[in-house]
Amino acid sequence: MTIVPRGLAPEEQRTGSPREVFLVFLRLGVTCFGGPVAHIGYFRDEFVVRRRWLNEHAYADLVGLPVGCVCIRRWPRGAAIAA
Repeated sequence: MTIVPRGLAPEEQRTGSPREVFLVFLRLGVTCFGGPVAHIGYFRDEFVVRRRWLNEHAYADLVGLPVGCVCIRRWPRGAAIAA
């Protein structure tokens, strides 16, 4: 699996091997603490800023749905907030 960012110049694009992607997720899952909102920040720092696998727009597209789902599960009226 290769993650290729959209909107970056070809010389700025980075790819991750399946092993590298797995190890990054493993490290973040073991060392990060906090709830889903905290993890979103950790993932952004790793994938957008540090490794440049994704750009800001692609990352926002990826995390838009899970944030709404977490809100709905935690609080019944969260559907109004997520909408």
